[in-house]
Amino acid sequence: MIKRNPAWSREELILALELYLARGIVDDRSAEVIELSKKLGKLAAVEQINPQVFRNPNGVAMKLGNFAALDPNYSGKGLRGGGKNDKVIWDEFADNPYALAQAATQIRANLKATEQNTVNELVKESESTEFQTETREDTRVRIASSIVSRRGQNAFRQSLLNAYSGKCAFSDYNAADALEAAHILGYLGKESHHICNGLLLRADIHTLFDLGLLAVQAKMMIIDVAPALLETPYAELEGKVINVPKDEEEQPSVAALELHWEASKCS
Repeated sequence: MIKRNPAWSREELILALELYLARGIVDDRSAEVIELSKKLGKLAAVEQINPQVFRNPNGVAMKLGNFAALDPNYSGKGLRGGGKNDKVIWDEFADNPYALAQAATQIRANLKATEQNTVNELVKESESTEFQTETREDTRVRIASSIVSRRGQNAFRQSLLNAYSGKCAFSDYNAADALEAAHILGYLGKESHHICNGLLLRADIHTLFDLGLLAVQAKMMIIDVAPALLETPYAELEGKVINVPKDEEEQPSVAALELHWEASKCS
């Protein structure tokens, strides 16, 4: 069962109002609506909203219609029945384009900064060369802790093991000790542990997925391999259809996979 979208946040409404005042009512096939839909999907991930729940183009177009219902200069009736915060945002910004532009610019800057910080953390982790001296006991504890952390929180990992019947989504590999709970969109809190934001992946494939060297074309559920890997054995994964759970409620989020693909080195 698809979960209902949560109420529109202040940030989402500001970006939607900015588009309405610039373009008026436009349908869900327009480039501007599709682009805003993608941006709101990223914003939802930053705000730790279940990535399966996102603002698709139809929802964005409807929100523009909600604002039209509040616009005294609109000749039609618009689309009534919007959220109570629609009017709050309209009253605050509709007659103050400078404040609206400032607020919208800040939201986009915050989103870009968050995405860049995530990339920087991955790069920093991959480039770390500092040698750590520690006792053998400390080493064993650290390695055990690292494995647990890397595999993912136990409940999240176990749910993926069950959903994927103990097989890697990309490779059919079924040695449980080598399988990890991979987040499609990076870990941003406990809400990220939603099963639809996860894939069960072999450890090496998990690393390449996190680095954006492997991704999934969500519409066809096929694997994309980055150019950097095309001369390696991983090239065999190119175009392979991934394994997905039989239960539709446990299948990976198309929206999350699309966002991961767009940010990857495969796009």
